[in-house]
Amino acid sequence: MVRNQKGLTLVEILASLVILSLVILAFTYMYNQLFAASSREQRRDVSVDIARSVMEQVKTSFSTGAATLNIWFPPTSASSTLPNPGADAPQTVTLTFLRQTVTAPYQAEAVYYPSAADRQYKVQITNVPIPDADNQKYSLGEGNTKYTLHVADHFSLIQVEVIPTGAGSSYAIQSYLDRNPL
Repeated sequence: MVRNQKGLTLVEILASLVILSLVILAFTYMYNQLFAASSREQRRDVSVDIARSVMEQVKTSFSTGAATLNIWFPPTSASSTLPNPGADAPQTVTLTFLRQTVTAPYQAEAVYYPSAADRQYKVQITNVPIPDADNQKYSLGEGNTKYTLHVADHFSLIQVEVIPTGAGSSYAIQSYLDRNPL
């Protein structure tokens, strides 16, 4: 007696559904992990851009001898609107203590990106003590005219750190800036 064996049994259908579900779960997990990594990298890229922009503004202010720095972050696109009418006001940082020799870190007033009203990133500008400042001396000149340059007497080590207000890691850059522009 021969039976007609066309079709699938219930066990075969259930096994194929379990395998298909595992494949879908694996792809969903991979997608979520890639999306999270992409978001972290995007926040880091924004932090790097902010830090570089602020450092350039500090360098310009140091070179002109300005006592304060007005930082204004424009909207991210032409169609962006600011959260409230006063949000586009510049944020002011006093540069006086950033130009002095320090033995402990001095933090200037924090500013926020994209504005003081919408605090997505905190930007902290710090005058950091120059490491091993007493030993950082350079001789300049030729012949009988020689000068000794003490790095700590002429430069400030400025650090700009950008800290996301939500999840994410901070990003910091440092630069030696001439306190006494020509």
